[in-house]
Parts: sequence; C-alpha cells; structure tokens
Amino acid sequence: MKKFLKIFLYKIYPKLAKGASVLMYHSVAVNNAFFTVTPDNFEKQIKYLSESGLKIIPLSKLVDMFLKKEDISSCVSLTFDDGYLDNLQNVLPVLRQYSIKATIFIAPKLLGTKFTTSDKVTLDIFTEDDFEKLGASNNFEILPHSFSHKELPSLAREEVRRELSDCVEFLSKKDKIRKILAYPRGKYSKEVMDVLSEEGWEAAVTTLPGLLTHNTERFLIPRNFVGRFTDIKEFKMLTSDGVYYYAKVRLWFLDLLKKS
Repeated sequence: MKKFLKIFLYKIYPKLAKGASVLMYHSVAVNNAFFTVTPDNFEKQIKYLSESGLKIIPLSKLVDMFLKKEDISSCVSLTFDDGYLDNLQNVLPVLRQYSIKATIFIAPKLLGTKFTTSDKVTLDIFTEDDFEKLGASNNFEILPHSFSHKELPSLAREEVRRELSDCVEFLSKKDKIRKILAYPRGKYSKEVMDVLSEEGWEAAVTTLPGLLTHNTERFLIPRNFVGRFTDIKEFKMLTSDGVYYYAKVRLWFLDLLKKS
C-alpha cells in the first residue's frame, strides 16, 4: 500500500520544486540487511540523479543555503550513516565516477567494530586506518553521529553534551568539522534539541521522510530512506515533490491512529 501511494504521488508530483531531498543510506553491498542497497541498484540510482538535472550537493552546502534562505529547490544530498566498510569499497568508486560529494556520519566509538542489524546481519565498520583513507577522499565530507551512537533522549543532559563534544573533538583531529548532527537511531527530543541550540550546533537530520523547505525546523531536517526494497520507481519519488506529500499523508495517518 505504501509503495502504491508513493508511485501514485510521484505521477502527480514528479518535479522537485518545493524544497530539497536528503537521502539516507547505510550499507551498499550484497547482504540481506533491510537498509542495504546492492551496488548495482546504487549505481542505477546515482546514474539517474546525474542525468536528472537535479543539483547534487553535500549536506553542509545544503545547510548553508537553507540557513541563508537561498533557493534550495531541486537540490539533493546523499548521506550515509555509521561508516560501514562497504562505503569505501562500493560507494566511493561510484561517487568518483560521477564527480559527486556525499556526506558520511561517523560515531568514533564504533570504529573498528562490527554492527549487527535488527535482521541479524553483521557488518564491518571502518577501522581508524580506513577512516584515514576516507578523510583523504574528496568525495566524502565527515559529520558527527554522536560519540558512541547511544540514543540521546535516554541520556542525562550532561551526558548528551559529552556525546556531542567528544565526537566533535575526535573528528576535528582529522579535519575541521561542521556541527551538523545525525541523531543516533533517529531518536531526538526537545531537551536534546535545546542542548544543540545552547552548544551552537547548526542543524540536525532525522530519519523522518519529507523535503527540506524554508519552513523546516533546523534540528528536524527530514531524510528519505533508501534501502533493500527501494526500486528505481520509488527512488525517483524520493527525489520529487511526491515525497513531500507522502510525508504529509503519513503524518495525518499517524495522528489519526493516536486519536483512535
């Protein structure tokens, strides 16, 4: 039903005129994790974007344009969470081929570990040596994902501050780091956003679908999930005004469920 609605909305709203779409990736490989995109599908998606006439820009540039209230329509940013080793192996060559710069969110405590998904797929995270290679690339910018990937709303206020400051301190050893956060596991709260504001953070991205518009709260930037079952038809919808209306319908439906 959801896929039908998305395709239907894309047919009505095929352009990207209402704002910018931030895409959310994780792993690009051959495995059965729900959030993994195969290398073949990823290459098809990037080929489509490169031929679509859309402006593909790193998230930091998009945030700059957003905060300056510049025109962000037709802009797309690619983001990758967690730092899976396959991002170096399967993503970086495609970004180089199409001269695209993407954004990767790193939680330093995860470096050199393995991550097991909810569907029991275990994936390698960058080691510190891999992280050095990433930093030498011109096709990725590195942004914070907290220090240890803990869900921030579950922490005391001072712990939230430490998670953020320790992450920035570690990442800044490699390069100057912008204070644009991806909430670990997409979890946030008013208290967490208050800390971000007090500590001078520029923006934060969620895991909720939709478009970035000039009415968006800067600590609640939506991102559109790309995963194992995202075919090219649905992908096109994620980079169109269709996803803006899908997010509105989804929110209406969730509100309806709460009231029932």
